[in-house]
Amino acid sequence: MVALFSLIFTVASFWRLNAYQGKLKSWEPRSFVALINGSVLSFRFPLVLHNTGAKPIVVQEFRMRIIGESVPPLPWNVCGEHLYPSEGDGLPACF
Repeated sequence: MVALFSLIFTVASFWRLNAYQGKLKSWEPRSFVALINGSVLSFRFPLVLHNTGAKPIVVQEFRMRIIGESVPPLPWNVCGEHLYPSEGDGLPACF
């Protein structure tokens, strides 16, 4: 009986940890930085992405969409390691 219970527990916990894919959650940022460089307007948002499951989730084609507007989704350009632009942050290559 103990061996059967152990087998059931092992299979159930393996399924829970590896087969269950949670959801990716994010919250509204409370701050942002806007930068105008020539004719390009860029924003930096400190985003937190939380995976509710144990299985890893890969984010591809991350875009920002303005709800309620008929504007197409904005492309995502990752650059910089901090919210506030600083010298040597790679800004000329990003913007």
